[in-house]
Amino acid sequence: MMYYFGYLLLSTLFFIITFIVFGRLILRLIKKKERPSWWIFIILLSPFLIYTFYYHGLLLYLDLPSALNKTTHTKTGTVTHVYIASGSIDFELDNISFRRNPWTLNPKEGETYQVDYLPNSRFIIEYDQLP
Repeated sequence: MMYYFGYLLLSTLFFIITFIVFGRLILRLIKKKERPSWWIFIILLSPFLIYTFYYHGLLLYLDLPSALNKTTHTKTGTVTHVYIASGSIDFELDNISFRRNPWTLNPKEGETYQVDYLPNSRFIIEYDQLP
């Protein structure tokens, strides 16, 4: 659970700094203190920021009430795929994608697990390896 809160904190700091920098740049563009070519940078980078905010921010924020109340969903299944270098999806359990703490859970394909996870982000809180 602490990994989830740490991840949430770092994501929040990243988004706050990003919004401050972008807001400042937009204000400077409106006041004509920057070259207009910066608008192209903002337009091209906006879809990436929206995608990043959705997958690394919004889903974590939606799970905050569940994390605070320790309300999780449980799933039992076999690991079907493990992503080595992943962004937000680390492995699949019966073809359902989950996120994990890479320091504690190191799944291998074919192993069976019972996982407790948060509903929106599918971030794993607790797990048990089954025989």
